[in-house]
Amino acid sequence: SLSRHTDEKSVRLSSISSAGDASLKSSQSLGLISSDGDHYMVPIIFGRPDFATEVRNIGKARPGHNIHLYICANDTVVQGLQDVATVCNLHAKADTLKNGIEAQEYIVHYERFG
Repeated sequence: SLSRHTDEKSVRLSSISSAGDASLKSSQSLGLISSDGDHYMVPIIFGRPDFATEVRNIGKARPGHNIHLYICANDTVVQGLQDVATVCNLHAKADTLKNGIEAQEYIVHYERFG
């Protein structure tokens, strides 16, 4: 169990497994529990994220706002996210034509190291 102390209410971090055992599974998540017992769930997924689904859902949750992707990763991840942004831009243009909503743009920013 990890704890973090601040001037605000302290929070306790605990591991919660949906499988109910101590082994590490992809379904395991990390929950933030406030001192008054409320649970603030922070989803943790092990493995490679489904960037296409995640990025598109972020855009859908923020219509009318451009989505900026800031990437610090290897060339493969950068290329994958550039492809995701291209597809998301196509979906955003289709949504604009279909629903007349304000155009949304997915913009990629990245750094290369080495």
